[in-house]
Amino acid sequence: MNNLNYLETSGWLRSLKEGKSIDYNYSPLPWYSYPAIEFIEDKLKGDFRVF
Repeated sequence: MNNLNYLETSGWLRSLKEGKSIDYNYSPLPWYSYPAIEFIEDKLKGDFRVF
């Protein structure tokens, strides 16, 4: 059984520790809520820009 919770798997805890918006792999994230990011990330293509 996986003992990781959402705060760990989403990267939220790492963001809190580092003081910047990052995911679990330390990749930068936009300043949106994690649910909003999850909602739009499969709808965007690599060449899209979000304003």
